[in-house]
Amino acid sequence: MTGVLAVAGGTASGKSTLAEALSLQCPESVTLIHLDDYYVPAHDPLRGVWTVSADGHAVLDWNHPGSIDETAAAHAIDAALQRPGVLLVVVEGLFALSLPAMCRFGVGGWVSVTAHQRWVFSMVGRF
Repeated sequence: MTGVLAVAGGTASGKSTLAEALSLQCPESVTLIHLDDYYVPAHDPLRGVWTVSADGHAVLDWNHPGSIDETAAAHAIDAALQRPGVLLVVVEGLFALSLPAMCRFGVGGWVSVTAHQRWVFSMVGRF
């Protein structure tokens, strides 16, 4: 049976780093899904959750779970579960634990780091 692991946490908390490290341990049997790949298109004003920027323009709210294309993400998870040889599907992203598609699996982890650690992680990633 294929397992599913959700890795969630704040911005620059190390979600992607942890998820990629897990997938590199057994690349033939672990599938990695980045929820950042499933935001609704920013050019589609009829989808997602919108807010007003500091200069008064409407912008997609990247920090709201309603801006994730849940249907596409759920299809990707289901497709990964059907791949031969896959033993673990790792779903990583800010909203990995809040997606309805993930509720049926009941497993996950939250990456928690201090604001200073997030700043360090973001600076290291730039070099």
